[in-house]
Amino acid sequence: MTSTDTTTDLLRSRRFAPLFITQFLGALNDNLFKNAVLVMLTFPLLVSAQSAPALVNLAAAFFVVPFVVLSALAGQLADRLERSALIRLIKLAEIVIMAFGALAVLTASLTLMLLVLLAMGTQSTFFGPLKCTVLAQQLHDHELMAGNAIIEFGTFAAIILDTTLAALQLSSGDAGQWMVAGSLLTVAVLGWLASTAITSAPAPGAVSDSEPRSLAAVHPSLTPPLGLNQITASADLIRRARRVRSVWLSILGISWFWVFAALILTQLPVYSRDVLHADANSAALLMSACCLGIGLGALLCARLSSGRIELGLVPLGALGMSIFAADLSTVVPILISPARVMSAAESVVALNVTQFLDYGWARHVLIDITLIAISAGLFTVPLYAHVQHASADAERGRVIAANNLLNALFMVAGAVVAAALLSVGVDIPGLFLTLAVMNFAVSVFIFTTVPEFIVRLCAWTLIHTLYRVEKESMEHIPRAGAAVLVCNHVSFVDALLIGAASPRPVRFVMDHRIFATPVLRWIFLASRAIPIAPAREDQALLDAAYEEIAVALADGELVCIFPEGRLTADGEMNSFKSGIDKILRRSPVTVVPLALRGLWGSFFSRHGERTLKTFWQRWNARLSIVSGLPIPASQAAAEALQRQVADLRGEWR
Repeated sequence: MTSTDTTTDLLRSRRFAPLFITQFLGALNDNLFKNAVLVMLTFPLLVSAQSAPALVNLAAAFFVVPFVVLSALAGQLADRLERSALIRLIKLAEIVIMAFGALAVLTASLTLMLLVLLAMGTQSTFFGPLKCTVLAQQLHDHELMAGNAIIEFGTFAAIILDTTLAALQLSSGDAGQWMVAGSLLTVAVLGWLASTAITSAPAPGAVSDSEPRSLAAVHPSLTPPLGLNQITASADLIRRARRVRSVWLSILGISWFWVFAALILTQLPVYSRDVLHADANSAALLMSACCLGIGLGALLCARLSSGRIELGLVPLGALGMSIFAADLSTVVPILISPARVMSAAESVVALNVTQFLDYGWARHVLIDITLIAISAGLFTVPLYAHVQHASADAERGRVIAANNLLNALFMVAGAVVAAALLSVGVDIPGLFLTLAVMNFAVSVFIFTTVPEFIVRLCAWTLIHTLYRVEKESMEHIPRAGAAVLVCNHVSFVDALLIGAASPRPVRFVMDHRIFATPVLRWIFLASRAIPIAPAREDQALLDAAYEEIAVALADGELVCIFPEGRLTADGEMNSFKSGIDKILRRSPVTVVPLALRGLWGSFFSRHGERTLKTFWQRWNARLSIVSGLPIPASQAAAEALQRQVADLRGEWR
């Protein structure tokens, strides 16, 4: 099934469509009201021009504060209560909140607007963990990337729509304010109606057979109890999020994404006015390109991931964010006057959209912003999916809440740092360059701490550039639990190819000499491969390998071995050694036979000489990875497995 098929199926599915519509309408309302407040503060509708900047920051703070104060409670509720019912309750509260929001817009009451923003932030604080836990609960593993991509696309599409709607409606005077008020109430009611179609999503262990929609369906054994001390509870959130290192670093990556995206978006209006000398419509064009780019990057991520949580796209996105942000900082706008060439600072005429796009440097800016945003979409979607997938069911809500808490804290810190830089004379292009450098530093820290990201990038690049890999029956690999994969051994990159095709991370057992191959050794170390040696060469290493294999299987991991013990020298399979029998005697788990086809003769095999010419001749070569049916340990003797793998491989070497 392609990513397009998955996306279409999800949008038609009761498991996903109501949640997506609910999320989209919620994002639409949030941003419509926030943009309405921004417009009314920016233009002389509520306050003086001198007071506007401070009040804009105050309004943003009112929305963010609940994430800092209430995230712990939101996470606890998401892990204890029936989630679909809680979502409906929150959406019902949104109708009441937006009724006051409509009144605030109609009366132009600044105090009421700030209180509504506080209530909206509270609602979003409680909705966020519920949305993500339901998403992970209702979708299959191979659907998580597509589901997160659609959610991300919908969120930023809502921002684009709201930016336009708020400006158009409020520019129409009193009639526009009535339009905004009516839109807020209508969207809130539609969001509640959509939420009523969300399927039941009981918390882990919740007793929900008798009352599948009841908020009272709470399992008595779930601990700890709801905490009123939110400082202690928030510390507990962070502690839980740190238990799995890759999850913790993914959360840090997501938080950095929001710093990066928020600073780019908030600076674009001033950048357009003061640096590009463009009018408000041109600024709206750049903001729309940014939001649309993130959404498109998210959908591209789903397409490139082939139904798995592809962490290899994260470094690719991070690199793009830094490159294009740095390039954006180098653009020097030059406006052409009939009399002479002058800088943007010398000009007094704001460019409209048509005039703006007449300049090559303006198109350069638009392309850079779009590519930054697409890269950001590639960066963030796999991280969200990984956090959802790798978190334990019983505490996923609290882990998501920890993510939201850190997102809020990072965004506040980022805004403070940006304000400090601008106050000491750093211009906006300089701020973009600073962001590019900081993004590179953050990425290096994450990817060196958890090298799995780089390993996944290497594997993804291998099967999408050097080879055209056909995957057959890979659904036979168990989605959860321990299993041993056995495969023929053709080349030095067999492990990378299998790892890229597997729906789950794989621990590879490989000959210690291949493990020590220059360059590849770092990749094997990062992927926690297990080196092994014959008893006659290194008995201690052999014993250590068997011990590590047993521990990995006891932990429910996938372990892949190449029972031939060495690469083929002629393209034909060598006899399977008895090591597999020893492994299964100690750990009687399911065995899945695999076969690599088409690798013999490649640059990385032992066929002929490995030169640049042979490398180029095999560029984009077609090969195949095929999986057989799972075999019980009792039927998985070495000879039987060799026949199975040989049959799967056939005559295609």
